[in-house]
Amino acid sequence: MATSILLQNYFSLIYLYFPLGIIGAMRWIIWLTKKIVAIYYKQTNEISNNLTLSVVATVYNENPEIFSKALLSWQQNLPDEIIAVIDYTDKANIQVFNEFSKNYKNCSLIITHIPGKRPSLALGIKSAHSEVIALVDSDAIWDKNIKSKILSPFTNNSIGGVATRQEVYNPKTIAQRLFNIHLSNRYFNEFPFLAVTGNALTCLSGRTAIYRKLALENIVEDMLNEKFLGQQCISGEDKSLTRLIQKQGWKTKYLMDISIKTPGAPDIKTFFKQQIRWARNSWREDLKSLFSYWIWSREKILAIYIIDRFIQPFILFFGPISLFLAIYLKHWIIVFIIIMWWLISRTIKIFPHLKRHPQDYVILPIYILNTYIIAFIRIYALFTIKTQGWITRWDKNRFSKPKKFISTISIASTLLVVMAIGTLTAEYNKKIFIFNQPTKQLTINNLIDKKTAKPKSEIIQENKKTENQKNILPEINNNARYRIRSGDTLISISRKYNVNLKKILQANESNILNPNIIKIEEEIIIPINELTKTPIKLISYKLPTVSYDNFSDTIILRGEGSAITIPTLYNLLRSEDKITYLGQKEWLLKSNILVTDLATLIIDENISWLKMKSDKYGFVSIKSENGNIGIFNTKITSWDELTQNPDINYTDGRSFILSINSGRMDVINSEIAFLGHNTSTEDVGGDYGLSWKIYDIRFNKDIVTGTIANNKIHNNYYGVYIYGATANTIQENEFYDNTVYGIVVSGYSNNVIIDSNHIYSNGDQGIFMGDKSFYNNIYENNIYKNKLF
Repeated sequence: MATSILLQNYFSLIYLYFPLGIIGAMRWIIWLTKKIVAIYYKQTNEISNNLTLSVVATVYNENPEIFSKALLSWQQNLPDEIIAVIDYTDKANIQVFNEFSKNYKNCSLIITHIPGKRPSLALGIKSAHSEVIALVDSDAIWDKNIKSKILSPFTNNSIGGVATRQEVYNPKTIAQRLFNIHLSNRYFNEFPFLAVTGNALTCLSGRTAIYRKLALENIVEDMLNEKFLGQQCISGEDKSLTRLIQKQGWKTKYLMDISIKTPGAPDIKTFFKQQIRWARNSWREDLKSLFSYWIWSREKILAIYIIDRFIQPFILFFGPISLFLAIYLKHWIIVFIIIMWWLISRTIKIFPHLKRHPQDYVILPIYILNTYIIAFIRIYALFTIKTQGWITRWDKNRFSKPKKFISTISIASTLLVVMAIGTLTAEYNKKIFIFNQPTKQLTINNLIDKKTAKPKSEIIQENKKTENQKNILPEINNNARYRIRSGDTLISISRKYNVNLKKILQANESNILNPNIIKIEEEIIIPINELTKTPIKLISYKLPTVSYDNFSDTIILRGEGSAITIPTLYNLLRSEDKITYLGQKEWLLKSNILVTDLATLIIDENISWLKMKSDKYGFVSIKSENGNIGIFNTKITSWDELTQNPDINYTDGRSFILSINSGRMDVINSEIAFLGHNTSTEDVGGDYGLSWKIYDIRFNKDIVTGTIANNKIHNNYYGVYIYGATANTIQENEFYDNTVYGIVVSGYSNNVIIDSNHIYSNGDQGIFMGDKSFYNNIYENNIYKNKLF
């Protein structure tokens, strides 16, 4: 049976995190599809040709040493000409090119006064004389002897552009290594898939993009004057040229065996700035492509690929949100599974890169974190899609930056999107959100018969169970432990917990030889299924001893087997400053009440409304410790005499009802509202409204229990708070508009049944189950419109 319960708990966790599993499965299916298709990628055979090649480089604020190294790498491939378009302010690189051109022919320098890469590219393209033009970044470093390979695809007259594989040159910093992984994912996974499934690519990267000059001639002006939402486009020229030539019907080719090196951003700040710019460019150009006829008529796979890229950053956040949820709920096995899955799955996905760069295993956790930062950046980029400029290299005076207000709004919007994803995760399965799933054997219905549950005016306990109560708990941990207190007898214990004395004797037949002789601190067993029985009739002619403590303003009730009602207590005290009758069966309690030494306080239908004094000057409480409280067919709230309304301000303290350490409190067919407050005194606790509590040190020594059935419990700080209690039954209640939780089961609470309740519109979770609680059963509740669950 214990194994069955454990399995049920695991199934409940699986059900709770099921959407995350579905999303993960979908992402893996997509990834595997790409990976399998990419296997069929074939390298382009090198074909001898007489095509001419021009290298066009735009230069601004480049590291002169890197630029010099790039120039030499281009020259060793013997292009027909090298054209450098350099900004007039970049004196250092102008000098580098001049020195270079002294040793090599066919070098042309164009000094431009027009800011921006697009105008510079346009100048270079128009000045080129070759049949094929390689548009390169000023830091792109070529391998030797690649000229013939990159020209070979152009022997096919339908090819308009060629992309090459790219990687980081000598990666050292974290930023460079992360960027290198990013490039490996693109050029070993994504591009081979696109190359197999169609004749179009997402981008011929500007680091090195090779075009047929004929393909560029008709689109240079379109690239130069491109606008998006009425805004002149500045960056993203490589995505623009790729889209434009493919729109004209030219095919593009990918060469995976040709590697181009780039230094990459050396620091994280620059790396993230680059990611923002690239993400904006991608959103702009991909949106244009998706709203174009050509992509849907010729390249449907590319269109689906782009849509998947749109969706990816949004659904990616379900992972970390689920992790935070699992941490918050202390579902440590789920936390472990998620983290291990991230490590294993990311290792598999980037294994080709790790095989070539095994030193990057150590940055795997950083890479995983980076994937979520990049997802956030992509969403942020969508909200700042109109922002233009080169935010990593251009001088701050060349282009205007986005206004701080707009940037702040965009960040806030991105955070709202992430929060919305979190809300969707939290809303999932809200109506049946559970922490401990019950077994199917537990089917308690109508625990309290509404017609017979109304107590008589007499006072006593009758150990009789109605027909509807003849249900048993699962056969696990079916005994509670209790240590004998001073003054206890087996009879008094049976009365206190409404347990059949014969059942106690049967459960303890091996250790109680003489029922009349029990020792203080001796441990006895009380069957848990007996604790679930609710007193139906209350009949007793014995009144408790009533005393008053002036210092604490507390009425104290004592006496084993005694019981008393509020009207009877009023008649005994005859003190209007302690209890006041307001008429129409309404009563105002002005002093605290403590029920102890096995006494019982009854608050029943003889009171239509018990108002507990509570205002900014102080509040009263009702407590039982080693005593009982029965609340039946009535209404109890706090009451502010100044406003003549319930006390709605819990911040300065508010009235509460608490059963602590030993005894039972039953609340049936009643309305309990506007009680409780937060308490910073950890060793007190239970001031939250309607509470059952046992201190940790008293667990397995004392038992506190009770039934909460057919009530309306609302506007309390916590609706119900149960800490360390045993076998409470919470059934067919309404919990709503409570400040924090609807129901809290915490500490070492065990064998609690939460069944068929309506729990809604509470300030945090509908149900909160603490990590120390065990063998609790939650099912068939209607949980909705709570702030979190």
